[in-house]
Amino acid sequence: MSEPAPAVESRQAAQVVAVGCGVTLLVFGAYELLEVAWLASMLAPSELRWLHIARGLMSTAIVAWVVAVLVLRRPPTPFAPLEAPRESEEEAGRRRVEWFIRLRWLAIVGVGMLSILATQVSGLLAPEAFPPLLSCVALLVAANALHTIVARRGRNWERQLRLQMTVDVALLTAMLHYAGGVENPFYPIYLFHVIIAAILFGPRSARRFAFGSWALFFAVSMAEATGWLTGPACGWALRVASPELVAIRLVPLLGVLLLTAYLTSVIMEQLRWREAQWADAARNAAAERAKLESVVRAAGLGLMLVDPELEIVWSNDRAREWFGEDGAGTGRTCAICKTGEAAEGFS
Repeated sequence: MSEPAPAVESRQAAQVVAVGCGVTLLVFGAYELLEVAWLASMLAPSELRWLHIARGLMSTAIVAWVVAVLVLRRPPTPFAPLEAPRESEEEAGRRRVEWFIRLRWLAIVGVGMLSILATQVSGLLAPEAFPPLLSCVALLVAANALHTIVARRGRNWERQLRLQMTVDVALLTAMLHYAGGVENPFYPIYLFHVIIAAILFGPRSARRFAFGSWALFFAVSMAEATGWLTGPACGWALRVASPELVAIRLVPLLGVLLLTAYLTSVIMEQLRWREAQWADAARNAAAERAKLESVVRAAGLGLMLVDPELEIVWSNDRAREWFGEDGAGTGRTCAICKTGEAAEGFS
């Protein structure tokens, strides 16, 4: 018996989040040990800052690669499994919204734990950064709860998904501002929103989310560099004071986001094409089977298909009319078959 789709989706979403957190903790933990044991005494603070940025980019790239492998190995969760009945657009939209809401709850838990660890435990962020970060987490909780209520009542699922992702990008940008801005090694996390946009909406929307999220973060970072915005200092480095340096760091990010949108869209188009091919093959097979059954029914024949152990795996209506469910029902033992002849025929 197949597992219900919501359970499969929740397990896959939890697996993606667990793998992402595990890879990130592995990269950051290994780097911290390396820095404490060796790099801190050999490199200048400016050189360490560049290594911090490289660490963040590397961990994000590894996580994105692992997620892409998971997507390729199994069908993407927002879509119905091929063996399931053909669902309507409304049902498909509702399921995608519910999948995204569950994914956001997992992300909210992770963000809340990171905020506590960074401000209250490790000291990577100043304590005054905790209230605004906690406010952002509270807004995420309120927004996701509101979307949960709206999803149970409303329609226009694509619009709901776009609104949820827009809210996420805005709050993520605010959290990055209070958590170090462009100095925060997690700023490439926008890649996940681009990947989700490519999965749910297609290449054009993925490119829009890539450019829109980058433009928002670029504007906030430039405002920080020019003094229009101020925020708590981060423990791993000083805030960037040069708009030129901000541009040097963030222009490559735009290229990475657009490349991710393109590659993910290509993968999803291939998966959608393959799904459509399989669905067409399944419909053609069902039509041929119905045609064959109609021919057999018109001929007045009673047919049964049995396995080598003489268990009935299929029977038509006429056979069940003649011998009843006990004699011709699926899963029953064929009482009218001769063991030697039947076994010989299937050997």
